Amino acid sequence: EYIHERKRREAELNVLMAQINPHFLYNTLDSIAWKARAMKAFEISEMASSLGRLFRISISRGNVMVYVEEELEHVQAYINIQRLRYGNKFDYILDIPDDSVKKYKTLKLLLQPIVENSLSYGIEHIDKKGVIRIRAAQCGGKLIFEVSDNGVGIPEEKLKAVREKIYSDENNKIEEKYDRQYSYSTGIGFKNIHDRIRLYFGPEYGIRIESRENEGTTIYVAVPVLGKDIGIDKIEHL
Repeated sequence: EYIHERKRREAELNVLMAQINPHFLYNTLDSIAWKARAMKAFEISEMASSLGRLFRISISRGNVMVYVEEELEHVQAYINIQRLRYGNKFDYILDIPDDSVKKYKTLKLLLQPIVENSLSYGIEHIDKKGVIRIRAAQCGGKLIFEVSDNGVGIPEEKLKAVREKIYSDENNKIEEKYDRQYSYSTGIGFKNIHDRIRLYFGPEYGIRIESRENEGTTIYVAVPVLGKDIGIDKIEHL
């Protein structure tokens, strides 16, 4: 039933995507960027260009899997847009000890929602300059993404509730209780990522969250190491 529901939602999304010609949007955004540069409105040009890249990678011809390099490009495009919004409020650090991991494949749209959470619930509420760091490395036969920030962190009681939200199927009461008490994420986005990873790859993969109040938060994302010849049709758990 879970797989059936996922496929139904994917079909609905494909219908929505089919209503818009992606090339029309790409070309329009390119035209906006070119016009903005001609008028020396460089911030508008950068935002239009980044939005075009964000959209291109999000669609990615309907593919569920993308190269790690593309996933990181997607995050970079999102960061570029948010920097125009937040100004000089945060720095972004990409830490890739071994560039070969960029040639692996992974599920798309894993990292951007986590970075968005770091900005909205962590860095936006601090007085000091924020730092978001993304690290990707192969470890123990797994590909591990690490997204950390130096934001407000999560109180211990709230962190427990977020973890329950991620790993349990019955969390509605937890969500209602803590939404009223804190301005922190309830973990719904984290749960979506965790569930999607487990659906495709199995229970040994998923996300883990660590946080200290007033120090920051780190999200670990574990997926299998997949070569370039791996398509979603070859994944056993699908």
